[in-house]
Amino acid sequence: MSFGGTLKRTGFCDSWTDSKAANNATAQGIFVDVASGNYAWTDGISQPACASNVTAVGATMKNDTMASYSNRASVFTNLVLAPGGHTEGCPSWNSSCNPQIVSTLIDGGF
Repeated sequence: MSFGGTLKRTGFCDSWTDSKAANNATAQGIFVDVASGNYAWTDGISQPACASNVTAVGATMKNDTMASYSNRASVFTNLVLAPGGHTEGCPSWNSSCNPQIVSTLIDGGF
């Protein structure tokens, strides 16, 4: 999934409708990964990446560092990183990283 807004979440946001839907999907055995957002927050992520049962995805740069614009917060232990920040095959932003996560999952990388 790649959607979200400008509301910063500093903790899990399971009571919100979109987060409930994402958590319900994971309860049915569906893998859900959501872009963490592109606002350079170091103390929060976008909704619904803050849902407790989803995999939040942030971006890395060509040099394997986390992209400076990628939202993150230490409370979210469900955040994984994938190539995104103008890396090969993934030209921009966090949302373009999500397919990388799914293909790794399908290939048995997780």
